[in-house]
Amino acid sequence: MIEFADYSMSYMFFYSERPGTLAARKYPDDITLEVKKRRLQEIINLQSQVSYRHNQRDLGKVYEVLIEGDSRKSEQDFVAATPKNKMIVFLSSWLSARTIH
Repeated sequence: MIEFADYSMSYMFFYSERPGTLAARKYPDDITLEVKKRRLQEIINLQSQVSYRHNQRDLGKVYEVLIEGDSRKSEQDFVAATPKNKMIVFLSSWLSARTIH
């Protein structure tokens, strides 16, 4: 399903029972935490491959972006969002050589 949907990113979590829901009342949570975590890692790995292909298609393209601030990983990088809300990271020094609109 992940490959069929071909989303550039997705949010994934392992199942946890929600009190008061039909599922909580009707179905036992009989899957071990270990199995839930393994299954989650499998879909994270698959989504990473799909996301990588999306990112490869964007190489060399130019986007208008909204800079949201410094990257959490490096003070030398900015994090920004494209009009489709795709997050990108780029060197802040790259910006100083360009015109800001």
